Amino acid sequence: GNRFNMVLRNLRLDGTSSSNETEMDREQLKENVIAAATGLSNNGFVNYFGIQRFGKYHDTHETGIAVLQGNFEHAVETILRPKPDGERENLRQARDAWQKRFDHLKDDDKNDKDKRAKAEAAAADDFVRECGRFMNSEKSLCHSLARHPLDYKRAFCSITKTMRMMFIHAWQSLVWNHLATYRVEQYAKKGHDGIIVGDFVLAGNADQSEVSDRDERHTNNVPAVHVVTEDDVSKKRYSLEDVVLPLVGTETVIPAYGRDVLDGLLSKHGLSMKNIRDFSDRDFSCQGDYRKLICRPKDVDYELMEYSDPLEPLVQTDLMKVDGIPLQSTSIADDNAKRSKDDTDTSKSTGKLLGMRVQFTLPSSAYATIALRELMKRPTSSEFQGELKLENDEKSNVEEEVAAS
Repeated sequence: GNRFNMVLRNLRLDGTSSSNETEMDREQLKENVIAAATGLSNNGFVNYFGIQRFGKYHDTHETGIAVLQGNFEHAVETILRPKPDGERENLRQARDAWQKRFDHLKDDDKNDKDKRAKAEAAAADDFVRECGRFMNSEKSLCHSLARHPLDYKRAFCSITKTMRMMFIHAWQSLVWNHLATYRVEQYAKKGHDGIIVGDFVLAGNADQSEVSDRDERHTNNVPAVHVVTEDDVSKKRYSLEDVVLPLVGTETVIPAYGRDVLDGLLSKHGLSMKNIRDFSDRDFSCQGDYRKLICRPKDVDYELMEYSDPLEPLVQTDLMKVDGIPLQSTSIADDNAKRSKDDTDTSKSTGKLLGMRVQFTLPSSAYATIALRELMKRPTSSEFQGELKLENDEKSNVEEEVAAS
């Protein structure tokens, strides 16, 4: 597994700031944070794929859909097309020029394959000159299209196999996230907070402690699953932590309760299970896999700290240890962080900032960002996180209502 040691800074309740926070607000905040950390440790979190799975612009699954449709022209377009704000101006212009590469052709020439090929080769050659150091997929596409314009499958296959498969994995991950949400929401509404008839668990002697995604196990066979029965439920043979859901592929099966949801998603994406079952291409693999529905972090440890300087270290660095430099923050014991509900002290708090150091261990295929989302009850997207401040921020990092059930 992977061990994480993280610091959360400037924790506040909604609507509070250093100028209006009372002692009662501060004590309530501490209780909430402790409840959230306890809930994470005891209950774990839905094992969603994090947003980083879908690329910087959250669109890599669209490329995967195009590949599964056999539409390699669209697959190439999803990678080279203009992106949202944030890229360099010269790169933005290069993407715009690529999208308009045929616009200068006369109407009669737009159906002329030779003239389209010449225009595309020139556009690809111009595009690759503007590509940044780490734009490997774009570079591969442009180099291929400059030599073999209009041959979109050849261009797409010039991308490294690992990256090609990441696009398909992104689509599988998106579908998995939808299935997981449906499984949790629908059956929670019906009062099922544990395992149910029809759930999947790994069969036989397969390792129930950890299931990786295809990135980690791409050379192995897809494991077999056991369908939970009434007898399994009554005898409590399995727990919710044993439940797995499929990463849809040619060798996975779908739980009965998820088939309608999956059919709706596939239809929305212009696909069907027949497309998936019939998908056969030596340049790709879409076997699928199974992934744990719930991930419970191991060895969860946390500590609340009060500090004054918003930039001061809250974790001792290796250099600080070597030089014998202690932390300036003050640790708050759990017993001191709790307060009686009858306490109505509304005096102004000390004005110190509240932080939290949290450590936990996750299996290799789980996302720390999703664990943090469960802990904070707040989005982990770069758009949301970019608006937060190190101090005096009235936007809360912690949900006011935290249930540690």
